[in-house]
Amino acid sequence: MNIEDARRLCLSIPETEETQPFGDDTVVFKVRGKIFAMLSFMPGYSNYISLKCDPNYALQLRDKHIGAIDGAYHFNKNYWNMVDFTHYSITEEFLFHLISHSYNEVCKKMPKSLKQGLELMD
Repeated sequence: MNIEDARRLCLSIPETEETQPFGDDTVVFKVRGKIFAMLSFMPGYSNYISLKCDPNYALQLRDKHIGAIDGAYHFNKNYWNMVDFTHYSITEEFLFHLISHSYNEVCKKMPKSLKQGLELMD
């Protein structure tokens, strides 16, 4: 997989907005103004996606996918993972699961007024 594949998966999530609030070398994906994913074009980071995660699940993923999933750089490592989507253990289906999980985590924490009409991903 490459960065365009990861971008395509993020954009396949309903109501996703793509922005660049941190400059031209970073793409942020939001749902109703809340970040659920971030891709970087910076050298050394262009094969990673940062995703929100349930804290317990985040630790399980890091233990099971050593070298592919770690705490996210510049994010709260309790809640955010950095996933190397070029690693052999990260399939497109698994990455979509992680992106959907991130979207769901962000939606669950939204105020009721923002959440209205959103459907959680399977």
